[in-house]
Amino acid sequence: MNNKNKAERQRKLKTYICIYLFSGVLALLGFCLLLYLSVGGVSNYIPEHLSFDEEVKIHIDHIVKKECLLSLSGWALVPEESIETYRIHILLQNTNNSQYLKIPTIMSKRTDVTQYFHDPYFEENFNYDMSGWQASVKTGRLSLPLEQYEVVLLYQNNLRYIIVHTGRYLDEE
Repeated sequence: MNNKNKAERQRKLKTYICIYLFSGVLALLGFCLLLYLSVGGVSNYIPEHLSFDEEVKIHIDHIVKKECLLSLSGWALVPEESIETYRIHILLQNTNNSQYLKIPTIMSKRTDVTQYFHDPYFEENFNYDMSGWQASVKTGRLSLPLEQYEVVLLYQNNLRYIIVHTGRYLDEE
């Protein structure tokens, strides 16, 4: 009887271990799927209020397509205004229906921009170090050919809300 109880406990223990491991594997697969879907993803963007302003200076350094990843980089600033709070997003505007897609965008430090605009004869100079941006998106996430997307910048630094049409398209490298 004792051996029978011991064998039954071992069988239950093995069953619980298998269930626990299987649950862990399922959770890990779910996390990996979520990560895959979020990296390089795009989302539809509807502007809260349109404010087109010509005072933003913007420069696109690169539009590069390597295999299935599209990367963009550049900088944007308002002249004579240091950047205190950073928030820039790259939007892709569908030229067919004018809808915007927001792609993942991160800030990149650009001390070269501050140095370029530095004027030794001006009493007050401005800090544009946080003017840089980098954006990337998987081309498979875009439903149209690259030439049908215009690069648009959503400038929200220093609590502004400015949409800047660059006149550049994704097929320009």
